[in-house]
Amino acid sequence: MPPAQPAARRRKRQKPGPPTNPGADQHWKELLTEAGIRDSRLHDARHTAATVLRILGVSQPMIMSVMDWSNPAMT
Repeated sequence: MPPAQPAARRRKRQKPGPPTNPGADQHWKELLTEAGIRDSRLHDARHTAATVLRILGVSQPMIMSVMDWSNPAMT
């Protein structure tokens, strides 16, 4: 079992819900087309961003904070 986080670092987990902006995926696809970039999911871009941050030497806790992840397995 992982060690408990200090109270100041704990976050209340939210249940998954609909995207905050339902048109975001469509807008993402339009941006890709305009830029001449192959089709990909916005969700995959988030993981790519986390990978690039890690390659650049950003700490795992900072990446988790930026990406709003609570589980280190996500990075």
